[in-house]
Order: sequence, then structure tokens, then C-alpha cells
Amino acid sequence: MAISPTIANELSDEQLLTIAAVEAVVDIHLISQYRDGRPVVVRNSLIAELFLFDSKVLDAFIEKYEAAGWRVTKYENEKQGSWLNFTKQ
Repeated sequence: MAISPTIANELSDEQLLTIAAVEAVVDIHLISQYRDGRPVVVRNSLIAELFLFDSKVLDAFIEKYEAAGWRVTKYENEKQGSWLNFTKQ
């Protein structure tokens, strides 16, 4: 996916590489799970090993998917853990 100049200036090379690695995993998950406009849940466990949960990195990651046409909502629940919910905008 394309990255905006603003994001490129704000993030380190390591952070950009982290986002690219997570995108690869999430893209495969979205391709395999997205059907008929239904939301797709991306559990923290799917990306936890790859993702540094720095709020700046997470915000940049979400911004890229929203620019691509997804609405991304963050959820955190003590019992169920953390996840991202992807729906069509």
C-alpha cells in the first residue's frame, strides 16, 4: 500500500518495516475472511509477534487501511483481549 509523506517523515525505518510486515499478515487474513461486507476481526494474537503496539505505529497502520477503504475500529476487553475490526467504509 502507498504511504503518505507525512507518515514517512514521522516513522523510523524500523517502524515502517514493522507496518509492512503486519500489512502482509493482515492482507492475507482479509482476503481469506472478507465475505459479503461482513466485518473481519483481526485478533491481537494474529499480529502480536510482529507488531510493536506503539500508538504512533498503530495509528499509521490504521490510517493506511482507512485510506484504502476500510473502517478500522480498535477494541480491548479484559476477558476477550484486543482486536481490530475491519469493515467496508
